[in-house]
Formats: sequence, structure tokens, C-alpha cells
Amino acid sequence: TVGAAGRVLMPNRPLARATRGGGLVTPSSGSQTGFSTFAINQGGFSLGATVAGGGNHLVVPETAPYLVCLSVEANPAGAFSVSAKVNGTTAVAGIRDNDAATVSYNMTAIGLAVLTAGDWLVLEHTGSTPIDFGLGKTEISLVML
Repeated sequence: TVGAAGRVLMPNRPLARATRGGGLVTPSSGSQTGFSTFAINQGGFSLGATVAGGGNHLVVPETAPYLVCLSVEANPAGAFSVSAKVNGTTAVAGIRDNDAATVSYNMTAIGLAVLTAGDWLVLEHTGSTPIDFGLGKTEISLVML
């Protein structure tokens, strides 16, 4: 629709901002975590099956290209990575720290992926470092392009 000021409004366009929540957690290396809280959910994103590391699959509503933005707040205890993975296997955005830094920080990575309706996303972790899960900390945002 077009608003009175001539702006195009797309209230059914799929977009989401989600996190696992729960604060500071140290996922096991090789484990996957999901999502449990939406800050924004428009256009049909849903939570699917439970993930062993906590949270649920984030299920994509529509086949299309998506902008994927992954933010991670970490308190590193050594090298680690966090990757957003489609269907648990294909990385579409990731954060990697290969040094022994111990200073906490927040990093953001952006990816572009063609996703299919019914695909699901999780976060996969390597290393064993504390991750702060929450909105504005460790979260994912997706926007259908």
C-alpha cells in the first residue's frame, strides 16, 4: 500500500528480529542454539522444533532472497565462532575470533541468502566462550528483499 505521504508500506513483508534470551550462556563447542523471543515479527516467521542447546528453530515463511544480520556479544575465553546456519548446515553469516582475547565485545556480520519457505535457522558455536543472549546483544535479524 501507499501511505498518504507517498511512502510504500509493506506490512506483510517477512522480517524478524529474534534472540534465544536467557542472558550469559556458555554453549558447548559444536552445539547449536535456537531462538525463543521476537522483538519484531512480521510476515509469518515462526518458531519450530526445539534445539538441544536451547530455543527453537527460526522458520522462514516465504521463498525469496533475505538479508541476514547476526550480532554476537561475547566474553571470550579464547578462540570461538558463532554462525547462523540454514537447516543446521549452511552458514549464511558468522562471527569468528581467533585470538586469546579476554575483553568482551559485540560484533555484527551480514549475509545475503536465498531461503526457501520452511527453511530454518540456528546458531552454531565453536570454542567454549560465554555468549550473552538477548536483544541488542546476541540476536538475528532477517529481512526479505
